[in-house]
Amino acid sequence: MKFDEVTQKLLFEQFVRCGVYHGNVPIKMNDCYVRYNQWEAAKDDQQIKVMVEGNVTFMPKSQVRIFEDLNDFANEDNYIPGVIIDEGTGEVVENILLNAIDYTAALGDADAIRIIKLNLAGEQEFQTAPKAMVRTLAV
Repeated sequence: MKFDEVTQKLLFEQFVRCGVYHGNVPIKMNDCYVRYNQWEAAKDDQQIKVMVEGNVTFMPKSQVRIFEDLNDFANEDNYIPGVIIDEGTGEVVENILLNAIDYTAALGDADAIRIIKLNLAGEQEFQTAPKAMVRTLAV
């Protein structure tokens, strides 16, 4: 799997951490996520979908602030070639791109690694996989 325009677009469609504010007063700071591309494209008074504690709600863009750096979550250099393996046999199941930052920061085998893989329709999509199931092909 290689990076192309579709992959780059996919990076901007990720859910990113955000906060909900009323003016400058923080209302919700944890467990709050929004799709970056929807937030970016919206006008300040336009309603956008925000996931707060697992529930989807609509609120004006002006009340939502992004907490993540664009260079951290949408940097194509953070994604390197890798594979998903069958833990039982150790055989390669599928080629992927994996987030090298997640991979190196993971403390245990169960920690989630963001990956880009092809779905059944042949389109790229974001998923997470436990570190134990992924291997990097980079040296």
